[in-house]
Amino acid sequence: MASQAWRDKFDRDDDWKAWEITVIKKNWKNKTDRELTKLLRQRSEQAIREKRNELKLLKGHYKFPRCWSKEEEQILRDNYQNNTVKQIANDFLPNKTVSQIKDKAFKLRLSKPKWTIHELDLLVEHGAKYRAGDIVKKFLPNKTIQQICSKRKALNIKRIEYINAQTRQKHREQREQKAAARKEMVLKVFNLRKQGLTFVEIGKEVGCSHWFAGQLYNQFKKVYLK
Repeated sequence: MASQAWRDKFDRDDDWKAWEITVIKKNWKNKTDRELTKLLRQRSEQAIREKRNELKLLKGHYKFPRCWSKEEEQILRDNYQNNTVKQIANDFLPNKTVSQIKDKAFKLRLSKPKWTIHELDLLVEHGAKYRAGDIVKKFLPNKTIQQICSKRKALNIKRIEYINAQTRQKHREQREQKAAARKEMVLKVFNLRKQGLTFVEIGKEVGCSHWFAGQLYNQFKKVYLK
């Protein structure tokens, strides 16, 4: 009675509802206790673990000494090298959690393929120029996006630096093109003036005002006729 009075006083109900137990029974095999807290937001991870154990829904080797079938193990072997653990869980083994797949891969001694010198050379050459997904498609189809990103970070290959360099190069080329176009216009103005045309006529010829044509002509005399 005292316990019930205490819970009533603080408006707290620790009793497990039937629907909560149903959620645990339906999802405990495919989700971790932490993942179950998203379905049972009012319950902590520890509370869910204790209730699951109370219901004798035991994970790991306590109840299922061989919870992986031979077919599941073979699926893991076939897909481990070319896919991330998350991709395997989503696409190939939806009844397994990421942590379960990692544990099984460790027990089966599965490992990702090592990088060859040729692959490293390709990554160094193209790593900053392309996005990770494009690198996989174009140059390293046996690597995952996660592997590309991790190795690129380890080698200090920064795509942002390449993008910034390309942007600076583009701006430099644009400035050079504008300078070349202006120089061409200055020469044209000078030659037309030399032919006796007025600045009004020159402006119409080159597509500018007569005032700007005069400015270009004076600029030519200052730079080239010193």
